[in-house]
Amino acid sequence: MIADAILGSAVAVLLVAYWSFCRSAALKLQSRVVPLIEEFYADDSASEQEKDSIHWSYAASRIWIFMPLMALASPAVLAMAILSKSGGKVASEVSSRSAEHNEIMDCLVKMYIVRNPLTSMLCMFVVFSAIAILAPIGLLLDRLKSIPNPMTVYRVIAATLSSRDSRKAHAH
Repeated sequence: MIADAILGSAVAVLLVAYWSFCRSAALKLQSRVVPLIEEFYADDSASEQEKDSIHWSYAASRIWIFMPLMALASPAVLAMAILSKSGGKVASEVSSRSAEHNEIMDCLVKMYIVRNPLTSMLCMFVVFSAIAILAPIGLLLDRLKSIPNPMTVYRVIAATLSSRDSRKAHAH
């Protein structure tokens, strides 16, 4: 009985220490990305769509459920990219983003992964499984070049979310 209480207490302390370590490591990355975002917002050459994408990506990367929702959406996004004729266009549009935008997105994804490592591992497994299943289909349909990588899927979903609000705001 006492051994169980000691073991339970030790596991609880280890769990809190693990959680604290993950949060403090993510806080270091967050303190690195915030000046990059401020500098990006101050840049007049950055498009409003890129700024909205960064805004929504930052907000979403601070919520743990975002990556699981993206992982669940990734098979549908990948299938649509394979089956539609515009899949290559979306991938090239996302790859034409500025280097600063890509660096910020990279930091945001790293921040999420460091903050939620177990959730990230499961989500990456789902995304890579979807790619492994859909890549042969894309190869058979000769559309393999339109299959985006996981970072592109993340960016497409973030860009879609950010453009949705701007379309709604400008509807007359």
